Amino acid sequence: MDEVAGLVEAVLVSTRAPVAGEKPVAGPRRPGRGGGGRSDRAAGWDAYRFPLYPSVTPSKRGAFRAARAQQWVAGPESLARPGAASFNEPMAPKRPSSHVIAEEAVASAAKSFRSRGWAIENLGREYDYGEDLLVRIFENGKATPYSFFVQVKSDSNIAQRMVSGGMFLSYPVDSSHLQSWERFWEPVILAVWDPADDVTYWEMIQFPERPARRSRAGARIYLPTDNTLDAEGLARIAVRTRLRYEQVQREQQGAQVLITMLESLLDVRVGYYPQAGFLIVEEPPDSLRVTVFGRMKERLERLEELSGQPLESMAGEMLRGFVDKLESSGAFEIYDAAGNARHVETAAEFLRYLKRAGELRSVSDPNPRITR
Repeated sequence: MDEVAGLVEAVLVSTRAPVAGEKPVAGPRRPGRGGGGRSDRAAGWDAYRFPLYPSVTPSKRGAFRAARAQQWVAGPESLARPGAASFNEPMAPKRPSSHVIAEEAVASAAKSFRSRGWAIENLGREYDYGEDLLVRIFENGKATPYSFFVQVKSDSNIAQRMVSGGMFLSYPVDSSHLQSWERFWEPVILAVWDPADDVTYWEMIQFPERPARRSRAGARIYLPTDNTLDAEGLARIAVRTRLRYEQVQREQQGAQVLITMLESLLDVRVGYYPQAGFLIVEEPPDSLRVTVFGRMKERLERLEELSGQPLESMAGEMLRGFVDKLESSGAFEIYDAAGNARHVETAAEFLRYLKRAGELRSVSDPNPRITR
């Protein structure tokens, strides 16, 4: 501190006004004004030394310098002008209240899910991809394969969003977010927190009680006002999540029941291959009726435009050729669109190749050329 005080005193002595018996210190000269008058030099020098205190007159400068030196020794914070803000205050960013409320909404929802013993992963709000939480369901402390996403919102005007006599809460969402959520395999929960009553309403996007409404301005999701994150609501979320995951299994079981019934009623054999996009009906004696759907149908429709051959007949010929090759003996030579050959020894290896090619979505070569 003594070194700082000595340095300040040296600076002040070099810049103070001359007193009797001392040689005046020359002020800086203005460029292009050789030997300018005292008023010119003093004006430039004073503006340099006292930029924030233009009211300091020459008669007050000595006292001013002494006072400022004492303030400097006391600390930088004492150098602020009277009535001015603190040293760092003008640069300090302010946190919007909306950010605070948004974090409180996420914390409230997470607390409800943790009360059931579920695991929570906070996905963060700095990247607004549309989901705030990923929740994994545990039952009696044991992990399950079920999980769901949560988008949390807060709203202080809940009463203004009530519709249908207060049965639903109409909440606006981005249309692109809604479209993305509907394509999620995992359930997506929209949760809206009312900070006044500390109540969180919810609805599952894929299984809404009332369908969402779309318009050019955006979309609206309707949350039943009796859907809250209490014990009953959390139990219902767990049931809906499990049903969502079991949907494929139920559809497969239903398809198998339908196939068995058709084979019995029509005296035919039915082959249903949803991943490949084929439905094959084998009629006696050796007639095949082939129906395609999904990605396979899209591929064959493009070939239909190029060849002019009907889609169903083209699919039938392709399937018959495929079966003939599998039933014959010898190695396979498979050629892709670029003419590159791949040698396979067995039908199982060939089927594996087709499966891998389908996974890579090789739409440019949907029907490889096969030779023996």
